[in-house]
Amino acid sequence: MDNGDLEAIRQQRINELKKRAQMKQDKSSNVVCHYYKSDSPRCRIVDMHLKILAKKHVECRFVKMDIRVIPTIGLVKDNKTRDFVVGFTELGNRDDFSTEML
Repeated sequence: MDNGDLEAIRQQRINELKKRAQMKQDKSSNVVCHYYKSDSPRCRIVDMHLKILAKKHVECRFVKMDIRVIPTIGLVKDNKTRDFVVGFTELGNRDDFSTEML
């Protein structure tokens, strides 16, 4: 067995682990959907906070969709839409809200 063989085995294992992780995430019935517009500064702020929350809540699936009315976050639990956060009104109409507030 040479280095090429070992690298092939290593890469196969990495791909297998990625596939398992994706399958776990795909099965989640809890979803946070960020309706996002790339040229919006406020969407970038919300996206920054959602990236932090995604690391803390691995049981939940976080997705981002390009859309026109922004920023909007859809919350799905057990495959049913439960709530929306639209704009910054519920966040105190401020750009410097805390991740905990979101």
